Amino acid sequence: MDQIVGYGGQLAAGTLVTIELALASLAIALVLGLLGAWAKLSRSRVAQQLAGAIPRSCAASPIWC
Repeated sequence: MDQIVGYGGQLAAGTLVTIELALASLAIALVLGLLGAWAKLSRSRVAQQLAGAIPRSCAASPIWC
């Protein structure tokens, strides 16, 4: 415990950065999820097929999903 004395400011700054990144990724995921849902429910066949192709490509390639 004595080894971390004096690093409180850096730990607080790192915690803040972590929280900011988590909230930013949550916002991006929410926007992408809403766009995907909109495309799935769209009347446009192109939008429906694009929205369906993304999960299929992720299921086929575990490297980047």
